[in-house]
Amino acid sequence: MSKTNINQHETIFSCFVRAGTSTLALNCTNNRLIAAGQQNFQLFSIESIDNIEQFKEIHDFRNAPRQPAISRYAFQPKDVSWNPNDENCFATVSGTSGYLYIWDATRLITIDQLNIHNTIINRLQFHPKHPNLLLTASQDGYAKLIDFRINNVDKVITSFRHSSKEGFRDIDINISNTHKFASVINDQYSVPIWDIRQPTQPDFSIVTRDKVLCIAWNPHEHFWLATGGIGGHDRTIRIWDGKGNDSRQEPLFTVYTFGQVTKLSWRPTCRYHIACFTRTADPRIHVWDIRRPYLPQASFCHHRNDIEDFLWRPNSDNIISVGRDERLIHAHISSAVQSEQIVSIFSLNVTSKGSIYISMPNIDNDYVRSLYNEQHIPLSSSNLRILYSQETLSTFLKWDKIIKGESILGIYSNTLHDNSIQLFHQFARRWIFGNGDKSLIALANICDINSTVSEDLNRPDLKATWQVIKMLYVDYDALQNYRTYSSKTSQSITISHHISDSISNHRYHYHQPGRKLTIIDKQRQDNRSYDELTDEKRIQLQEQRILTNSKLEMIDDTETYIVRDVLTDDIIFITPEDVLNYGNANDMSYDNDIDLGLRRDSLSIPLIFNEPLPLTNTDGDCNKFSLNRITRQLTEVIILDDDDEMRHENEYDR
Repeated sequence: MSKTNINQHETIFSCFVRAGTSTLALNCTNNRLIAAGQQNFQLFSIESIDNIEQFKEIHDFRNAPRQPAISRYAFQPKDVSWNPNDENCFATVSGTSGYLYIWDATRLITIDQLNIHNTIINRLQFHPKHPNLLLTASQDGYAKLIDFRINNVDKVITSFRHSSKEGFRDIDINISNTHKFASVINDQYSVPIWDIRQPTQPDFSIVTRDKVLCIAWNPHEHFWLATGGIGGHDRTIRIWDGKGNDSRQEPLFTVYTFGQVTKLSWRPTCRYHIACFTRTADPRIHVWDIRRPYLPQASFCHHRNDIEDFLWRPNSDNIISVGRDERLIHAHISSAVQSEQIVSIFSLNVTSKGSIYISMPNIDNDYVRSLYNEQHIPLSSSNLRILYSQETLSTFLKWDKIIKGESILGIYSNTLHDNSIQLFHQFARRWIFGNGDKSLIALANICDINSTVSEDLNRPDLKATWQVIKMLYVDYDALQNYRTYSSKTSQSITISHHISDSISNHRYHYHQPGRKLTIIDKQRQDNRSYDELTDEKRIQLQEQRILTNSKLEMIDDTETYIVRDVLTDDIIFITPEDVLNYGNANDMSYDNDIDLGLRRDSLSIPLIFNEPLPLTNTDGDCNKFSLNRITRQLTEVIILDDDDEMRHENEYDR
């Protein structure tokens, strides 16, 4: 048994149970717990020993001597329910017959057994106010109300039958209006609401989107009914108005879960929070705020295998759960993983054509304005983590609508990107594809020239394509001899090398007097002078890309260098000798180092605007700043909400 000695209201403790445990039930005084299933039937107490709460097994019914008149199926409970007014009385039903068994938790024996249904009973529930009444739901197509004060054989006073004659899968009595109960009928796309005083037909039915597996009335909002679907495409929790007569109503709230919902349970201390687990292979119990339906508020991650059942302790934030890992765990919600602490506020992506997409929450919405108007948070606060935190949502109870999911999508792209026919013609005239020579040297020449042309025409994606082709197919053994020869005559000094230059193809060549120009040299000169762009924007671009007064020199032996920083346009190399001379390479300064600190800080900020605009930094606080110095970027801002569909991404890559 493991336990943690912390605040008693937030205690985490656990113990092992027998395999096959699939249902839990807690008595009205919160000190007795049944853990049962097809292969298990155990009674536990929850005791405080040395100010530490823990589970203690009181009795194992399956391994104890059995009463002669009791069938062995009585020790394979499918469902358990405690009497809400008697802490020592509980009822069970078998998973193989229609018998109902009444137990005494003090004497640990059955005090009554009743043959109520013709086949298995799926669910049973004691009446919240009348301890002598119990409601059952069976696969034989009937729900029956039992009064233990009656002296007849089966003690049934009322029977309910749906017009479809299908079996009852689940029932739940409304705790505030105890004359009403909701039911789940097999293979039906509706939830009938019954009045126990009029058993002939339901009061009305709520038409759902898909088949329903489980239901739960809200204990705070007395007519909110939650349903969990099991259809092939229905992975939602829907909240309905259970007091109206509109069978075709739209749900009040819709929560999008991770799988088909198996069980629902409302959080006792917050009317907007509901917990569930799903049929998928997910060992977590998720707590959702129905007003923020796309992300769980918290997730209990204490189990190592699928969840079988769970329940909330009354008037607390503690959950008791059991899983297929054969562990019974008691945990406080403070031990659950809070989504707000692990989910990124921003999202960023880069396309192959150089466009950058950044999304961030839009705080200009009705929910945030209502927070300010009600003075729930200070007007000066704009921290996103505070606006949408669990504490804020749990205490701001006046907001009873869905928080609409809206985001700002920022796009910035290269303003000089041109897909015109003229650009296509320039590529067609200036690119070369060889004269039939299939040697690696000829291929290297083709890649070098076409890469230079692509760079001149401002297409870095095509330039990178030619460089990759060269890397994949050129024989590096021939180039290695050139590196070895050149490294003997070069000095290891700190230099700045343009990122677009490759080891075997440098953009800056100096002609030696007396040396005859080769065919390659002539071709390179012709391509550099052919169709030069002379407009003012082209000149400004070149001035930005080539740093003034920069000293450029070839690097032939890159193995003796280490990379310090990678910027947008340059790579700065440092020799081992420089590290020894300066001590710490991170403290070294360079003439060509343009605003490194600003660039690093800006990596975590959405760099998408050329005009001052309220944005959010990593702490969630809004600031204003301008990015006018980034002149090669086109700003576009789009407001997205959960009802809009994204257009084709090529529309933003123009």
